[in-house]
Amino acid sequence: MLSQLPFMTRGLLVALLGLCGTFLVLVLVYLGVKLMQKVGEKEPPQDSAS
Repeated sequence: MLSQLPFMTRGLLVALLGLCGTFLVLVLVYLGVKLMQKVGEKEPPQDSAS
């Protein structure tokens, strides 16, 4: 299937898939940070004065 496409079309397809993968990783990192922030808020505050 891919071998029948023109060279330029294959290059654009690979570039688009790479961009989609990059943004997927960025979204997962963002969600992970937000999740960690929510987990951190639920812990009781600890006194560091003593």
